Amino acid sequence: MLRLQFRMFFPFERACWVLTMILAFVACWVVGDGSPTGHGSARAAVTFGFNYQDVAQGTGQGFDDPNEGEARRQALEEVADQWVGQQLDHTASLQITVKLSQELSENALAQAGQNYTIRANSFQSGLVASHIQTGRNSSDGAVGSMTWDLSRKWHTGTDAPPKGHHDFRSVALHELTHLLGLSSLLRENGRGLQDAFFDTYASFDAFLENASGTKLVSSGRYNTMGGASLSDLTTAVYFDGHHANAANNGQRVQLFTPNSFRTSSLSHLDDRTDPLAHQLRIATTNRHWSLVDRGILRDLGYRIPDVIVVDHDEVLSSTTLDVDRSLYIGGDAFAAVWPGSLTIRPSATVNVNQLVSVWPEGTLTVDGSLSGSADVVNQGTVEGTGYITSLLRNESGTIMPGDSAGRLRVADFSQGPTGTLEVEIGGLTPVSQYDVLRVDNSAHLDGLLHVKTINNYQAPTERGTFDSFTIVEAGSIANQFKFVLYNDDVTMQRFTHPDGSFGISVGDGMFRNVVPTGSDIMFQNVAAVPGDTDGNMEINIVDFNTLAVSYAPHGAPIDLTWEQGDFDGDNDIDIVDFNALAVGFLQDVYRPSATSRVLIPEPNSACLLAGAGLALIALRGLRRGAFSE
Repeated sequence: MLRLQFRMFFPFERACWVLTMILAFVACWVVGDGSPTGHGSARAAVTFGFNYQDVAQGTGQGFDDPNEGEARRQALEEVADQWVGQQLDHTASLQITVKLSQELSENALAQAGQNYTIRANSFQSGLVASHIQTGRNSSDGAVGSMTWDLSRKWHTGTDAPPKGHHDFRSVALHELTHLLGLSSLLRENGRGLQDAFFDTYASFDAFLENASGTKLVSSGRYNTMGGASLSDLTTAVYFDGHHANAANNGQRVQLFTPNSFRTSSLSHLDDRTDPLAHQLRIATTNRHWSLVDRGILRDLGYRIPDVIVVDHDEVLSSTTLDVDRSLYIGGDAFAAVWPGSLTIRPSATVNVNQLVSVWPEGTLTVDGSLSGSADVVNQGTVEGTGYITSLLRNESGTIMPGDSAGRLRVADFSQGPTGTLEVEIGGLTPVSQYDVLRVDNSAHLDGLLHVKTINNYQAPTERGTFDSFTIVEAGSIANQFKFVLYNDDVTMQRFTHPDGSFGISVGDGMFRNVVPTGSDIMFQNVAAVPGDTDGNMEINIVDFNTLAVSYAPHGAPIDLTWEQGDFDGDNDIDIVDFNALAVGFLQDVYRPSATSRVLIPEPNSACLLAGAGLALIALRGLRRGAFSE
């Protein structure tokens, strides 16, 4: 059988494919985009072997350049094996010829191509795709080739390219993706590889439709009888595949169709942010497949069980995306070095079977549903107002319920010592005015609680008033947060209470309390009444002992504080402070700041006598040490 080779070409400023007939070969040129490195140990089931003709012939140029050649070879191999190969759940070994580096026509940066088998009235995957998907090795010969124009300014590193440089890794990924089969064989006249009436088309072409949903190719030829028109090729063409549509918010994927037909156009997405866009700008990077790219490749027969969101801000709405294995955001299974975000809108669902990993530079926004049995392990940011139906394990990242006030619901929750729960408070109404983390089952707490104010919220300052916010609702609570940060303020003295609550004094009788209330966690802003030294909204023997130990009726050489018993701020602790404590001793003297005023009783003669008596007891206590319950 005769094998034809299909090549792809990428121009200097834009992708442009040129179809050329040379003997029995068809040449079509394309560009590609690069891949990440630094993944650690490789687990690629698909490996690529590159035969560099520059090196074989000792040209001293291109991939044999004494200064840049090794870096170029290493970058290409890392893109192929670590990024492409590791994502494919197949076992195969491919040989690709890298031809002599040369200047390419039409401002091309590089070209790549795979061999096709001619079979009239058929859709063909190409030998690269068929070898990978059938598990065959190509040790008997190369199944594709590449050519690079390395006379330009190239950046081969993993960092961002400098001004005026092309990103080698971005181009490499783009071309390798076309080499896998994300490419069309359609010509301007509607014919395919052979330019025959009943022709050979790419498997990719079987998914192409016009705006009205008519397949462009049917029964081995362009479908003019079924309603397709050649004008479709320069107006609107869509890729209609199940997996691609799921990644594209349930919609068909629009392809690039410029007014003047280009052989390359239908092989590119009409999305300038995508790695398979028709144009890659100088000094920019796009080194990772998008969700749509992955979806198209799955429709073409590849098994890609993991979803990796890197270098993209992916948004899913009105769709369901199924992930066979794991979802990684801001990195892959081996490293966490690239930013990336995934937003699941209210009408969208993502089902994951094994693991959801949010790396330090990743952001997961769940406004819809994140379903399945996979634990969500967070080292970056998880936020939103939706539902996570499994365990959310906040190892060292930040959990941000709501969207400027809202509720995030999870099945179970666990926060480690370096994790942060960040909630916003802007009023006293849950969900609409302050954030809530709703946990269906158990919540295991640790780490930091970071409270931020919104909507000009101000803590109460009137003595004896407080604001309460039930920030965690759970079936059961284990442990407690270790620290509280309020609007980035530096906290002061911490008080731990027997009921598991704790408070932070911020001076002048103002306290921030974190209080377990059954199965919930309540945050409180408290303007303490005189006598309440620790801000727990009780005046009891603990407060009495604190004041008695610090008793200094004639002042002190150091500044005395509210927490010691100086309630009137005159730098002494005397009978006035004792009387203030006596007035509220074992009394319920607090009220919510939003309710009508409930006056705290003025000290009468009985209270004054009681205060004096307490003072005498305190003085006796001072002689023998602190009081105890």
